[in-house]
Amino acid sequence: MKKVLSLVLVLALALVVFPFVSYRTSAAPLPSPSIINGYENICLTYHFRPASGLSANQTIADLLPYVAYLDTNKNIQDFFFDSYLFLPYNSTAPSGATLHGGTNNPTIASDWTAYVDDVFLNNYNVNALNSAMGRAKTTLKNDTKKAGVFFTILYPAHNQKNFGSLGGKELDLSKKEDREYAIKWIIDEQIRRYTEKGYEHLDLVGFYWLEEEIYSEFDRSMMLYASEYLHSLGLKFIWIPWYQAPGYSQWQSYGFDLACLQPNEIWQSTTMPNRVYDCGELCKTYGMSMQIETRHETAQQNYFDRYIKYLHGGIKCGAMDAVKFYYQDGKTGVYYAACYSDEPLFRSVYDLTYQYAKGTLTEEDLGLEEVPPFEVPEDVDWVSYGKTYTGCQSYTDGNGMPYQDVSGNELTDGVLGNSTNGTEWHAYHKSILDEENRMSTTIDLGEVHTGLTHVMAQFNDYHPFNIGAPNDLKIYISEDGENFTLLATPKVKHYDDDFYINYVPKTPFDARYVKMSFTNSASYNFVFCAEFLVGKQIEESDPGTSSEDTTEDSAENPPIDSSEDSSDVSSDVSSDVSSDTSSGESSDETTDDPSDSSDSSDSSDSSDSSDSSDTSDSSDTSDTSEPIEPPEPHVHERNGGWHHDEYSHWYECDCGVALNIGTHIVSDWKVTVQPTVESDGVREKRCTICTMVMESEILPKLDYGYGDFNKNGEVDSMDYFMLKRNYFGILTSDEEQLVIGDVNKSGAIDAIDYVMTKRIYFGIYSY
Repeated sequence: MKKVLSLVLVLALALVVFPFVSYRTSAAPLPSPSIINGYENICLTYHFRPASGLSANQTIADLLPYVAYLDTNKNIQDFFFDSYLFLPYNSTAPSGATLHGGTNNPTIASDWTAYVDDVFLNNYNVNALNSAMGRAKTTLKNDTKKAGVFFTILYPAHNQKNFGSLGGKELDLSKKEDREYAIKWIIDEQIRRYTEKGYEHLDLVGFYWLEEEIYSEFDRSMMLYASEYLHSLGLKFIWIPWYQAPGYSQWQSYGFDLACLQPNEIWQSTTMPNRVYDCGELCKTYGMSMQIETRHETAQQNYFDRYIKYLHGGIKCGAMDAVKFYYQDGKTGVYYAACYSDEPLFRSVYDLTYQYAKGTLTEEDLGLEEVPPFEVPEDVDWVSYGKTYTGCQSYTDGNGMPYQDVSGNELTDGVLGNSTNGTEWHAYHKSILDEENRMSTTIDLGEVHTGLTHVMAQFNDYHPFNIGAPNDLKIYISEDGENFTLLATPKVKHYDDDFYINYVPKTPFDARYVKMSFTNSASYNFVFCAEFLVGKQIEESDPGTSSEDTTEDSAENPPIDSSEDSSDVSSDVSSDVSSDTSSGESSDETTDDPSDSSDSSDSSDSSDSSDSSDTSDSSDTSDTSEPIEPPEPHVHERNGGWHHDEYSHWYECDCGVALNIGTHIVSDWKVTVQPTVESDGVREKRCTICTMVMESEILPKLDYGYGDFNKNGEVDSMDYFMLKRNYFGILTSDEEQLVIGDVNKSGAIDAIDYVMTKRIYFGIYSY
């Protein structure tokens, strides 16, 4: 049931009410692969971190698990990602500028040329992708398939007047024509180098605008210029703004063919259960792709669970069947690590992502619980119907909206939330809280009821109007209205437009007063509740007993048209209450009163409530009192990363118990610091599971001089010949040769290196 509530919502720092304007727009179709020449799965491929040298660049081995799907025996089974976006890390450029900084510490011309050099670095990045794709095609016996490629346009900041020279022209980026010149140069230069290489297995699709938000009024004209120029070349223009970044919803007006919205949930310190689903709705509204995001911590259960929500969100909103982008850290990426992991949980990240990329992933594959719709059971005597309640008053601002026609019995009148703008809602607002700075309601059942078996509540879900889930929900009970005991912290469930609780305790409880207490999720101002229900299971009549005697006050109970399977039992004290904390906004939640945790078990001790004068079966002398439920057993769960000593590794539970204890499995030697002509290197053996360094040794600096490419002890004509062929991609080289051949120490072999080698050979230059 769709409930679009006509509200006006409030505000940031003060209670400001704006005129009601409909949020929903005509939904645009999610982007089809046909928009970008049939490519569907774009892997973000980072490769430029100058301070890290070659170690940040992508090799053939790094890229192979991306171009090809590898089984657990590391055999190629299929193609995987079909396209790749090459872009720089968010790091410091060679000049000291910030690569993703926009107008803050902007880049200069030498940073741009260094970046383009890195894109086409021999044996790395684009070159490595071409080789990896060729290897996959050979194995899969496919002669025609190509990997799509997108290159990056760095940001020409209008406040960078002393930019430097590109293509022999000195540029002042405060001038519009110079900004456009810089954009054209970085497009043309990458196309030129791409064309000269003649990559057999790649297909240049388009270019990416690096910055993820609109910084100033200068951006639109620069983007439109880039768009027009790229389109004149038959190329595409793409963008990936962060979640609700400035300008994201107007992406088409900037000339982009395709834009992808980042959910940005995976980096939050606390989970935001609805962020991915909200992002999916925005993508449907504005016709955008939704980015899948992961990080290396996804090997841990809590981050794994968050990643599953990304995949599930893509299934639910239809993004799985549209163009998809994937962020997964830099080299080596998460999917690489997951592919080669022996941990089943982490390996499944690779396998599930492959299924998602292919459009075959299902909710069953993700192991997600099927949540039923909210329905009220008919076989329960709802003793709360028509009863009075106290607590936080319903929010009204006098603007005449129907939900503000408050009668004071919305929570106990038996009317469920099933309209778009009705009077069934009690509107809790963050400005109206109880003495504990929480939202709460206490129902007075009129007398102590014994054997209560059900507590339910129905809430609204409409985030565009700042209505979110109840957070940290607790149920308290009391017989006198003063001394309350915590009964449960039931799980808040989400189905379609509803949040709800359906709490059925293992042991019935006694109470006259039942209190529901919660906070609003920090991102949202409101929590809307339609019904707060308390009841007891109706027992089947004994033969011969009149059906009129089966319930008390049954005539007073309003009829209900729906039923619920009461087997849906939450744990008495659950810690899984929904949380939806958004970055950048302060939370209104307060620390729970320590008394809340004083008793988390069912507090009732129901005695035999049968009529003591009933002697119909005097021979039955068994004790009919309710048994005391034992506490729930503690389930050990790992918390944090690996612990290790010299011999073994393990996870730890919060209680201190060691889990998953295993002995170290030692890897082969791996060079972690490449030796150079001037300095020693390092190689290590690590545990393949916990990555603890097991053995380390120094690699002596190279015995060869710069330019001695063939390592024969002297610089000769053959060195110059081989180095030039290496530069043009005709000849491959090993790691040592890449160091020796880098005569100018720029971090890569370029044309200057083979010119300097020639001069060393003729005695014109020495180092």
